[in-house]
Amino acid sequence: MDYSGIYFAPCLPEEPCHGIPHDWAVSPLVSADVSLATAVEELSFRFGLTWAVKGGAGSGSQADRTPSSGKLRLHFLQFSPLLNVNLRPDRQGRYGVSLLIGPWAALRVGCSVAGAVGAGCSTQEGPEAGVAVGGGVHYTVASNLTITAESIYHWGLVSHDGGPGRTRLVAVQVGATIRRR
Repeated sequence: MDYSGIYFAPCLPEEPCHGIPHDWAVSPLVSADVSLATAVEELSFRFGLTWAVKGGAGSGSQADRTPSSGKLRLHFLQFSPLLNVNLRPDRQGRYGVSLLIGPWAALRVGCSVAGAVGAGCSTQEGPEAGVAVGGGVHYTVASNLTITAESIYHWGLVSHDGGPGRTRLVAVQVGATIRRR
C-alpha cells in the first residue's frame, strides 16, 4: 500500500527526507471466511475476517545527506462481505471457478516501525474502506472437502490517514473449504 507519511519526492538538500518507499511489499495475511448459500445455486455470500499487515520499506537521505531507511508495518483487522459467483466448467463438478466482488472495511489494530521513515505509530487513523474484486479456482477432493487458490484485489476508496494514499492490496490465498454434512 502507499502510505502518505513516507515521502515520495526526491529530497532537496535543505529539507528533511525520511524515506522513499518501494512500490510494493510482501506481507503476511491470515483470513477466515464463512459462506452463506442463496436460493440461486451459483451465488453465495462470503463474509471474511482478515488480519493484514500493510506498509512498505523506504530509503532516502536526511537533509544533511546522511542515509536513512526503514520499514513501516501497519496491522489491520479487515472485514469483507463478498458476493461469490461459482462456475462449474466440468460435468463431474470436481473443478470450479469463482468470481468475487464486494466492499471491505479495515481498522488499524497495531503498528511497527524499523529504522527512520517519515511516519510513525503515534498517529491514530480512521478506518479504511474500499472495493474488492477477485477470483479463484477450486478442486473438490471429497464431498465435504474442497481445495481453493484465489487472488483478491482490494482497492481503497477511503484513505486511512486523510492523505492522498489509498490501499492497493493483492491477497493471494490458498486454503480448504470444509462443508457440514
